[in-house]
Amino acid sequence: MDNVADSILDALSAFTQRFYAHQSQLHPVLDCYAKVMLRLYDHYEPYVADAMIMSSCTFIDGSCLEVRSLTKKVPTNKNAKLWPYYVRSLSGTESIQLI
Repeated sequence: MDNVADSILDALSAFTQRFYAHQSQLHPVLDCYAKVMLRLYDHYEPYVADAMIMSSCTFIDGSCLEVRSLTKKVPTNKNAKLWPYYVRSLSGTESIQLI
């Protein structure tokens, strides 16, 4: 994801909203991924499938935040020392590894 996030940022930014609205995605690979995510319910208990989907959506949202913070010239705030760690925690896969 890190290698292509900046080139499909608009499609990634819209992924979670479009996924939960059951709309087609703005990129063909993301559209296939959304369909695969919905099939998780065929293989896992609802709670587990929900956790996997939420983790995936959080990862995508975190990747978007990370790309934006690296590409836009936004003034930094010296009090936001933990911001990089927060964004990195979103764009990691920590929560799904607990299952």
